[in-house]
Amino acid sequence: MLFHVKHIHTFETCPAKHGPEMVSKTFVTIARPEHAKETGVKVLGMYADAPAHVTYFILDADSVEKVGKFLLPILLIGTAEITPVTDLAEEVRRKLEEAKKI
Repeated sequence: MLFHVKHIHTFETCPAKHGPEMVSKTFVTIARPEHAKETGVKVLGMYADAPAHVTYFILDADSVEKVGKFLLPILLIGTAEITPVTDLAEEVRRKLEEAKKI
């Protein structure tokens, strides 16, 4: 199952403001391939709008609980909007197949 995640933190809670140790505990941890593997998540993409303190993730996981476990290192500094999504081309293909049956 695919998930789109939008994580937002503030300037006040930004790990960069609090030094290398905090950056290591948060975003460096999230970026480690081992972390994704340990939490049962496959990272398909990670993107940042650093000036806005917003990060975006495209994740593949069996459950939202695994996504939450993956995000835990950064959840304490901000909020995350987790949205299940589907591949648009696959969704269109399914809808066309369904329409043929009508």
